[in-house]
Amino acid sequence: MNDNKLKLNKKVLIFIIVCSILFCLTNVVQVVIAFIKPLGNMYWLKVRNPIAGFFFKAFEVFPVLGVNIRTFLITGLFLTILLLIIVCIFKRLKKRNLIFNLTLTLLPIFVLGFVLISNVYNTSFYSYLINHFQMKDRVDKEYGEEDILVLYDILLNKVIEQSLEFDRDDNGEIIYTDSLEQRAVSDLLNISNDYQFLKGLYPMNYKRINHGDNDYDGFAVGYTTGFGLAIDYNHSKAIVLNTITHELCHTKGIMRENEAVFCSFLAGVNSPDEFSQYAAYLEAFTRVDGALYDIDPETELMRVEPLLKLCLDEGFEEICQLYPKMIDSYIKNGKELEFVSYPLIDYKNHLGEIIGLLSSFQEDGGQIYIDGSLADLDYVLALIQNESYKVFRVKFKNNEELFNKLIPIMKEHSHLFIAIQQYDPAAYPEDKTHEEYLSYYLKGFNNDNPLFDMMATIFEDEYDYSRVVRLLLEYYDGQEVVPYEL
Repeated sequence: MNDNKLKLNKKVLIFIIVCSILFCLTNVVQVVIAFIKPLGNMYWLKVRNPIAGFFFKAFEVFPVLGVNIRTFLITGLFLTILLLIIVCIFKRLKKRNLIFNLTLTLLPIFVLGFVLISNVYNTSFYSYLINHFQMKDRVDKEYGEEDILVLYDILLNKVIEQSLEFDRDDNGEIIYTDSLEQRAVSDLLNISNDYQFLKGLYPMNYKRINHGDNDYDGFAVGYTTGFGLAIDYNHSKAIVLNTITHELCHTKGIMRENEAVFCSFLAGVNSPDEFSQYAAYLEAFTRVDGALYDIDPETELMRVEPLLKLCLDEGFEEICQLYPKMIDSYIKNGKELEFVSYPLIDYKNHLGEIIGLLSSFQEDGGQIYIDGSLADLDYVLALIQNESYKVFRVKFKNNEELFNKLIPIMKEHSHLFIAIQQYDPAAYPEDKTHEEYLSYYLKGFNNDNPLFDMMATIFEDEYDYSRVVRLLLEYYDGQEVVPYEL
């Protein structure tokens, strides 16, 4: 580098420009070609998939060393900017041009490092390890509502039976002293002989997040980037274990959420650890429970009631957390605050407490809805006394002042509600019909269009989590099981 002349390093500049152009072209080609199905399928199967697999293996070390790499890049970027400021201020600095040229070379390198690691690693997910968990002899089989009911009872039976086997602390949390991180890795390695891509290194140190800090998605419990994992530990141990295992599946190339959930399920149910098994059944049950509620809400409320009583009457923490309770902090985009009840039959032993709360909520502007219509306290009381399986919803126009006022009440009485949610109603689509929900959860994977499966998280994300039910149906198909008897 010439010390007497201010200039950019041309080789570095050319390299950065070429990388940026290739990166932009690759992403544009991916999106455009996705809408030309024959060409798109050939591109993804013959070109993109092998290349992405190579890059994924090349960058596999980054989740393991993610924190250190991120620290190095941040530190380097900070020092480079600081050096650039010093050079600009002290114009008579010895070898000023040499230092200035060096900073102009390092600055884009550190910035490019962030972009390439994050994007190359993450985009390689989209075409690497697709459909590795399908039961090949069952992919074309058609399933119906009765199959969901059988699967529901199988998982409900497992969850109720195993939930009673653990010692618990005063808060209803299962006493489990093993490392959740090590348990997740051990469970995945345990099934790695059947799924070779699960072998290798795994990250063990994760960034801690709080779902309440997330303005747009209060449901987030974890995510994966090229720099490692981020996990919300403010949940029951069962949920945290499932989340860690799920995210670790992503680090092995599984991008589609339904397969990551199923990967975590397989690791758990095949684990020698009883807590891992229980956590896996609990996760699977929540997926099937959500499907049954969409398909037939009345049947779901009657079937789930024995499990919900383990929260309401026994205080089992992981059961209480099956549904979201966003009571830690105000979410800016949560325009509505909603309290969702248990089936009203369950309030027979909590009658005075729940009626008192509802009266207080009405004074603060809350409105009670049952079956989509406004209801008063007398109607709620009558339904409880008649042992109805209906549920009520109390809705508020949410704002930070109201939320902060209700925080003490929510924390003290959260056990009386299935869910406490902050959300934007406009962000959720209208309800589907019964037949549309059946198709949504039961539709087979489209093997005639591999692009559909590969790009599910980009172009067909509405189906991504729903397909967990389909994978579970295939997994349990043909197994001799005894459904749970209510």
